[in-house]
Amino acid sequence: MRVFIKGLGLIGASEFLPVAEDSGQIRAIECYALEKAAQCILSLLKADCKFESIALPISPVLFLQEDFLDEVKRVMDTHHIPKGKLALEIQESALTMAYLNINVMLQQLQEMGVEIILNEFGSGYSGISSILELPVDTLKLERLFVWQLETNPKSRHIIEGLVRMARDLDITIIAEGVETENQVRILTEAGCNYQQGFYYSPTLGKDTLLNILGTSLTDSHQLLAEEKDKMSR
Repeated sequence: MRVFIKGLGLIGASEFLPVAEDSGQIRAIECYALEKAAQCILSLLKADCKFESIALPISPVLFLQEDFLDEVKRVMDTHHIPKGKLALEIQESALTMAYLNINVMLQQLQEMGVEIILNEFGSGYSGISSILELPVDTLKLERLFVWQLETNPKSRHIIEGLVRMARDLDITIIAEGVETENQVRILTEAGCNYQQGFYYSPTLGKDTLLNILGTSLTDSHQLLAEEKDKMSR
């Protein structure tokens, strides 16, 4: 999620969600985003476009609200979202607050067919043992490990270990913050097949994204190059 602010440009979720939490606007923003994500999924399905899931970052504050599950179910039912197409992403640091409540709610969401993504994997907030207890489908590598591939050779061994552990647990793992060919090479050699970052694509608007989804990287190269050029101006 991004918010465009005149004079500042695109502001990422990690920056504006904490502000929304403090100001009491988080519920309205997240429900709006959930609705938009569901509409996007439905339009992709109608267009017979191949995709795995659309992920939405969720504030831990919402996991503490009793009606959050009802809202997710309402949106899925309204837009006829099949299982596995909607993904909700939660920060690993959120597990330090109300762990049992969040764990139970994650289980209920998974039973509804929602993919659960745990971000910041490897940051150490929750500990490896909690991964065994949580109903998590996908792990996102802490981007610091990816960035350190450029300066610290030891980070490669950490990534290889985390990727191997996720594979042994039959959990999908994604590396984020990928920006260089060197990072791509090391991650690919480690078996991390899901990667995201500016190396592949900048942040895209929905309409541009819909045009790219379902095409090969080669076919979409020109469009992505144009978007990257816009971001660098």
